[in-house]
Amino acid sequence: MSYRDHMGHYLEDIEKELKPFNSTEHLIDIGVFNNAGTAKNWRSLKIGPAYVELPGARIRYPKSSILKWLEETSKSIQTMKNK
Repeated sequence: MSYRDHMGHYLEDIEKELKPFNSTEHLIDIGVFNNAGTAKNWRSLKIGPAYVELPGARIRYPKSSILKWLEETSKSIQTMKNK
C-alpha cells in the first residue's frame, strides 16, 4: 500500500471518530495527539490545528480544523519523502 493510500485510510478512520468540537483528551484517545503537553506546546507555537478557547480555559478543536491540519501535514511529509 502506498503512503498516499495509507494516509487516505487513516484520515477516513479519524474522521469517523471526530466530534464537531474535540477536546485535547479526545484527540489523544483517538491518536491525533501523543499527549497534552505536546498539544499545549503546539498551540503556543501556532503550529498545530486551529482551536477555539471557551470560557474556563477549555480548548476545543473543530473537526474541520483537525482534518485540514492532518491533510496539510500528510502532504508536507509526502513532499519531504519525495526529495
